Amino acid sequence: MDVELPELDMVTGFVILLIIFLFTIFGYLAVSGLFTSVEVKTKEPTYGPLVIAYKTEIGPYRNAGELFTESYCLLPDREQIGIYYDDPEAVPENELRYAVGPILSNADEPPSTTEMEKMRANGFKIAHFPKSNYVVTATLPFRTTLSIYIAIYKAYPAMKAYILGKSLCAYPAIEIYGNGDIVFMMPLSQQDEFYVREFQEEEVSIATTDMGSVYNDNTDNESRDSKTPHMEERPRRDSSGFAIPFTPKKASGPVPEASKSLSVTEILEVARAERSRSPTREVRVSGGKKIDHSPERVVEDEEVVSLDTGETTPDDESSEGTASSFEDIGKDLEVDAEN
Repeated sequence: MDVELPELDMVTGFVILLIIFLFTIFGYLAVSGLFTSVEVKTKEPTYGPLVIAYKTEIGPYRNAGELFTESYCLLPDREQIGIYYDDPEAVPENELRYAVGPILSNADEPPSTTEMEKMRANGFKIAHFPKSNYVVTATLPFRTTLSIYIAIYKAYPAMKAYILGKSLCAYPAIEIYGNGDIVFMMPLSQQDEFYVREFQEEEVSIATTDMGSVYNDNTDNESRDSKTPHMEERPRRDSSGFAIPFTPKKASGPVPEASKSLSVTEILEVARAERSRSPTREVRVSGGKKIDHSPERVVEDEEVVSLDTGETTPDDESSEGTASSFEDIGKDLEVDAEN
């Protein structure tokens, strides 16, 4: 006995296909890690010391995929690493620097001579990286090509917020593509040792580490050293929480005359002005203290004489002696000028 199935109209069939398609897309996104939460933490890394083969490029980070493809085709069984030295929010796109290649050795594992020679023959170079004491890290799934884009757009904002919130100094950005996971790391120590040779000379210009001092050019004083340390209390940071390198500041403003000869008359005028500014008026206050009319000066002295007596105080005598010494100097200069 044959059973007749009800015929489905076109609309019903379209709805069923649409539902299947949506479930397929949802499942693909879920597998790719779209709904995976990001957990950022500081811990001791499982990677390091490392021996890697690498090639460098300068330009947009999105072009790094070409180097990853080349490296993976040469050593498909090895984990791949990317080191990104510049913050794309602070550095022009055409100046971004990065290095990409396979990990030839991790921890105590000895590198393969055959693999090293193979990578050298294809234009790669060899670098040794230390094991950082601690890193800021996050791990996201790596199951599809879409996983790469999802992980990048989820991991970096979370890591930068974490670094800024805890006032840390972590750089450069490292991505390691393994079996099923993408590990994001930013070292908290020995950062300078993660720079490949091609970028070591330019490290100072892009360093994201805290800098305690910079140097100012003293172009107006040749008698001193050409550079003088200049200290900053706290490092400046960009919107992502990275420390911004300090820019050397040059001396500004008019340069004072190195020397100016004074006549005898001008020296005497200086002496009179100094005498007129001397603190000679005083007022007695409670507790045996006196206060003069110079800016915010209070001293204890029991030998203060009232203003009404017209007698001088020890401070008066000192100031008069100072003025007299200026007049004596002026007289000596007049004698020398006559001779």
